[in-house]
Amino acid sequence: MTFLPIVGRELRVASRQRHTYWTRIGAGLGGIGIGGWILLMPWFRGPQIVGPALFVSLSVLTFAYALLVGVLKTADCLSEEKREGTLGLLFLTDLKGYDIVLGKLTATSLNAFYGLLAIFPVMAIPLLAGGVSGKELTRVIASSLVTLFFSLSVGMFCSAISRDDRRAIVLSLLMVLFVTAGLPAIGGAVASRVPGHSPNPVFFVPSPGYACFMAFDGTFNGLSKFNFFWESIVTVHVVSWLLLITSCVVVPRTWQDKAANSEKLKRRQKLQRSGLGRLEAVHDFRTRLLEVNPIYWLSSRDRLKPLFLWVFLLLGVILWIWGLAIYPQDWKRTENYFMTAFVYIIVLKYWIALEAGRLLGIDRKIGALELLLSTPLSVKRIIQGHLMALVRLFAGPVLVVVGGIVIFAVAAKDESGWVRTCTVGIISFVADILVLGPLALWLGMVSKSTGRAAASAVVRVMVLPWMVFAALIVLLELRPGSARSSISEVTIIHLWLGISLVLTAGFGIWAWRKLHGDLRVAATRQYSRIRVRGEEKPQPVPPPLEPAAAK
Repeated sequence: MTFLPIVGRELRVASRQRHTYWTRIGAGLGGIGIGGWILLMPWFRGPQIVGPALFVSLSVLTFAYALLVGVLKTADCLSEEKREGTLGLLFLTDLKGYDIVLGKLTATSLNAFYGLLAIFPVMAIPLLAGGVSGKELTRVIASSLVTLFFSLSVGMFCSAISRDDRRAIVLSLLMVLFVTAGLPAIGGAVASRVPGHSPNPVFFVPSPGYACFMAFDGTFNGLSKFNFFWESIVTVHVVSWLLLITSCVVVPRTWQDKAANSEKLKRRQKLQRSGLGRLEAVHDFRTRLLEVNPIYWLSSRDRLKPLFLWVFLLLGVILWIWGLAIYPQDWKRTENYFMTAFVYIIVLKYWIALEAGRLLGIDRKIGALELLLSTPLSVKRIIQGHLMALVRLFAGPVLVVVGGIVIFAVAAKDESGWVRTCTVGIISFVADILVLGPLALWLGMVSKSTGRAAASAVVRVMVLPWMVFAALIVLLELRPGSARSSISEVTIIHLWLGISLVLTAGFGIWAWRKLHGDLRVAATRQYSRIRVRGEEKPQPVPPPLEPAAAK
C-alpha cells in the first residue's frame, strides 16, 4: 500500500488547480502593496525609520494571517465529512486515521502555506534599507511558520471532535485566542499580585503570541532575563504535533453515530427542552412568531443562541469590573477603551456573518430550501423571515456594544479626537451590521462552507474599505505640491467613513438583488448545471430524432 495515499492525491490535485498559483501571486502582490504604501508615505523618511516600519507592519500582518487562516481552513474539514456521511466511506478501505487527517491537512493548508511563503521575500526588503538584522528576520519567519502550524492543528483537532460547523469554528477560535493571548494575560495578572516577582514562563512559553513578541531585536535583546523565544518555538511545535496525533486517534472513533441508551436519551431530551423552554412558553412563542412569518419561527426556535451572546458580553463586563477594582488608574486608558471596543466589534461582525451564512446554505445542502420554494411562500417572505431572526438575535447585543462605545467616549471626553473616532466607529459599525446579514445570506448560498461564506463577507465589508482608503491616501500624499500637513485628521476620518459607507452600501444592494432575483436558481445548483445570471450556461441538449421509416 502506498504511504499516505491521500496526501499524494491532494498534492497532485492541487498542482492542477489555478487558485494554487493565484494564491501565491495574490499574497505576494498584497505584501508588495503594503510595503509600497509604507515606502511612499512622506512621513517615513530615512533608512532607520522606513526599514523597521515596513518590517514590523509586515510581521504583525503575517502573524495575524498565520493565526487565523489555519483555523478558518481546517475547522470544518472533518466535521463537514461527518455531517454528509462520507467520512465513514473512507474507513471502509484500508485507510487509517492518520491517512485521513494528514490528507485533509495537506488539502486545506497548502494554499495557506503558499500565501505565507510568498510574503517572506517582501519581508526581506527592509534588510536592504537597514535597521533590520538577518537574525531578526529568521526569528520572525520561524515564529510565523510555527504559528500557522499551530493554527492548523487546533482547527483539525476541533473538527475531529465536532460535528456542527459553528461549534468547531467557535471552539477553535477560542482555543487559539486563549493560548495566544489568554495565557500571557493570566501570567501577567498573577505576577502583578506579587511585587518584585518576575512572570512565570509557564504562562508565556506555550503562546505563539509570546514567540512573535520576542522575535524582534528590541524585545529579544532588551528582555534577556525573560527571553524564552526558542523554548517557545519548540513548545508550540510539540503542542501542535500532539493535537494532530490526538486528531488521528479520535477520528476513527467519532465519525459514526453511536446508539444512545435510555439515560443518555433522557439527558439529551432534557437539554433540548431546556433550550426550548416550558411547553406553554414554546406554544405561545411558536404561535406568536408563526403569525408574523413561518421562516421567522423556524430560524428562531433555538432559545440558547441568545444566551451565548449575552454570556460573551457579560465576560467583558466582569473583566472591566475586575480591572477597575485592581488597577483603578491604569485601567482607564484610551488604549483599553479602543481594544475592548475593537474586540467586541470584530467578534460581533464575524458572529453575524457566521450565523447568516448558514441559514440558507445548510437548507440548500440538505434540500430543505427547494421544498420551501415549492410552497406558497414567496422568496421575499423567506428572506424577510431570516433577516427578522437575525435582528431578534443580535439587536440587543449590538445596542449594548454601541452603548459601551458611548460610555468610553464620555469617559475620555477631554480628548476630542477620541470622541470623533467613537462617533465614526459607531456609524460604520451599524452600517456594516445592516449589510452583513443579506450579504452573508447570499454568500452562504453560493459557498461550499459556512466558514468560507462568513470570511468572504467580513473581508468585503471590513478589509476592502481599508485597502481602498490606503490607496487613496497614497494618491493624495503624492499629488504635486502636497505636504505632510495637507490632510488633516478630521479629513482622514471623514474620508475613511465615506469610503466605508459607499462600499458597504454597494455590497448591500448587490446582495439584496441577488437574493431576490437569483435565489431560486441558486437553490437548484446541486441538481442542475444552471447558473445564475451573468454566468455561462450550458448549451441545451437537442431532442432525440424521430426513428426513420422503414424502407
